[in-house]
Amino acid sequence: MKKLIVMMLLSVFTVGTYAQTTKTNEEKKESEKQEKKEMKFGCPKCDYCAEKAGMCPKDNCSLVKDGTYCCTTCLTTSEKACKCPKCGKDMAKMDCKKKMKAACKKQEEEKEEKKEEPKK
Repeated sequence: MKKLIVMMLLSVFTVGTYAQTTKTNEEKKESEKQEKKEMKFGCPKCDYCAEKAGMCPKDNCSLVKDGTYCCTTCLTTSEKACKCPKCGKDMAKMDCKKKMKAACKKQEEEKEEKKEEPKK
């Protein structure tokens, strides 16, 4: 009898714990929407990044999804890190966060250079 009571208590405790840790379908959909919103696309040639796929206004080349590997020479893309099948160079991972940081740093440097230039 004691074993039966102990087993019932353990099963109730286990079910209660499991119910608290699993996500509902609504929570899963919400997290998927947030991931899609955060999905970015970047230009493999310059620092331009966008939230939607399209063309780079600076270089007029296709934007590559963040996290995808891309050859900067011939613009071939791949989901895995590998050598470019066309030109044989290593493919670089598209990292929009890094590109945006680099672009901000470049803008700050340009502003400082303009301040340092003497006015005539």
